[in-house]
Amino acid sequence: MIQAAESPSYTSVRLRIAFCLLTVTGIRINELLPLKVSQLQILLESHWIGIDRSKRGPANHKAFLTREGKKLVEERKKDFDFLFLMKNMDSYIFTSESNHAQMLSRETITRDVNRVMRSVSKSLPDQPNITSHSFRVGYIS
Repeated sequence: MIQAAESPSYTSVRLRIAFCLLTVTGIRINELLPLKVSQLQILLESHWIGIDRSKRGPANHKAFLTREGKKLVEERKKDFDFLFLMKNMDSYIFTSESNHAQMLSRETITRDVNRVMRSVSKSLPDQPNITSHSFRVGYIS
């Protein structure tokens, strides 16, 4: 899905970073959206990220990168560098291109994910039917 989102646009970079973070940390979408650029910087430097749990478990926890996670993050370095050029450390990672002070809505990221999933599903041998109602972003593993 990361490869299907290849494009130089801000929206595509944002989506590739979302896919990467969801994959390497296992966090939920509602834990992803409030992340700040400073947390991403810590992930790249220390290979862990502090997460504010919103559903259950401790209020905060750390998600550590596996060897495979470190490799995937390294492969996305150009996307992270692009983000660091555009935003300050206090900005949300997931914002619209025009307003870095406001966190992106869950509906927006879900729409973007579904668009890529529909595109990817068309290239699969059995071409499953992916509709906007059949996938809920909070359950990516």
